[in-house]
Amino acid sequence: MVLVHGYAEHSGRYDRIAGILENHEYSITRFDLRGYGRSPGTPALVSTLDEYVDDLVLVVEDQTDSSIPLILFGHSMGGLIVLRSLLTRQLQPSAMILSSPALAFFEPRLLQKLSGVIGRLLPAIQTIPLNRDLVSRNADVVKAARADPLCYQGRIKAGTGAAIVRAAGQVNAALDEVHVPFLVLHGEQDRLVDFKGSKRLYNEASSIDKTLNLYPESVHETLNDYGHEQVETDIVHWLDERF
Repeated sequence: MVLVHGYAEHSGRYDRIAGILENHEYSITRFDLRGYGRSPGTPALVSTLDEYVDDLVLVVEDQTDSSIPLILFGHSMGGLIVLRSLLTRQLQPSAMILSSPALAFFEPRLLQKLSGVIGRLLPAIQTIPLNRDLVSRNADVVKAARADPLCYQGRIKAGTGAAIVRAAGQVNAALDEVHVPFLVLHGEQDRLVDFKGSKRLYNEASSIDKTLNLYPESVHETLNDYGHEQVETDIVHWLDERF
């Protein structure tokens, strides 16, 4: 399994779920996208999300065994990257696990503006802040993320916002081309990424084997929110039924 983290974070925030999966004999590969965590690059700035797709493809080619099933796990922007890698035919995983995939947003008008002139002419300008209060109901999780030097703490850069909006549009236009087995996990109280995007993926994907788990009380990071134990159990159960 290759795990792709989300916006403004890094792969180290997935220690718990990685440990759980490794205890169930799944091999987990984690890495930091360019400009995040310990990876080089301008922090949180790309002109196209396909730059992150390239990072994922490189890791898959260099660090995985082609003789065993490839499972891609992506959270939020990472979920969008995973879907983009599938739809551009660069990767053909055996299955996907998508945590709060970034397919629909709560500030679409502002994000649309970022995808216009501002995103093209002033890509590095910092725009709207990321409200970390919305990632978890657990105050300790929020506090730790704010204090984490490996997490990007600035505002969303216009170029990156534009890249995310464009990629989400491209993926949403091709959801019927998704054909691999997948599990989607999303909190219904998520106010960063709308869970309706996950419902649309589930409804429109051509996959025969597809599962949507919605958690009524959870917010954006279901794996770091209250009730994460159930989410972890659901992931392991889904995998064990198939691999």
